[in-house]
Amino acid sequence: PGVFAAGDANRGQSIVVWAIGEGRDVARNMDLYLMGETRLPPSIRTPNPVVTKV
Repeated sequence: PGVFAAGDANRGQSIVVWAIGEGRDVARNMDLYLMGETRLPPSIRTPNPVVTKV
C-alpha cells in the first residue's frame, strides 16, 4: 500500500504513449489514495486492435 509505479518502472522499456497513460493513471490513483477522492478524469482506454493473418 502506498507504492505507485508507472511507465518504464512498471513494464520495462515501452513506448512513450503507454508511459504517459500510466502516469495519468498513477496520478489519479495517488490522488484517490491520499485525498480519499479525486477529480481527475479516468483514463481513456481503447481496445487493442485484433489482427488476423490472411
